[in-house]
Parts: sequence; C-alpha cells; structure tokens
Amino acid sequence: MQIKTKMNRSACSASAPSSITGLKTSLLQWAFYGLGFLAMIVALLYFNNLARRALATYSQECGCVQGGKSSPEAGTGAAKDSS
Repeated sequence: MQIKTKMNRSACSASAPSSITGLKTSLLQWAFYGLGFLAMIVALLYFNNLARRALATYSQECGCVQGGKSSPEAGTGAAKDSS
C-alpha cells in the first residue's frame, strides 16, 4: 500500500533550490537578496568602525598598550631604580 503525499510548494521553496522545486527566482527576489547583502556589508563596516573607535578611546583612557607595541609606562618591563 503506497501513500501519495502532495508536497506544498510554498513550504518547500524557502529551503530547497529552484532546480528541485521547479520555481524560478524573479528579478524582484534577486533585488531583495542584493539589498539584504548590501545592508549586511554596511552593518558589518559600521559596527567594525564603532568597535575600533570604542577600543581606541578605552586604550587612551586606561593607558593600555596599543598596536602591539609596549611602552615603559605599561609595566611590562623590569622595574627601574629611581635613585
């Protein structure tokens, strides 16, 4: 006994490629995909810049090492004799 099932194309089209579902991607869909991709890139660059500025501000306020170069004030070397 075989049970025939009817696949709902709208539920399948979100995860399956068009070669399987038989549905074509319209120009409007490609435009939305492209806009979403560009929005992701813009957000990535914005938050990267925001994090860099915050880290630079924090580094200057606390006197931390910046750029991988140590300074004498950072306390990484041996203690100097002040006499």
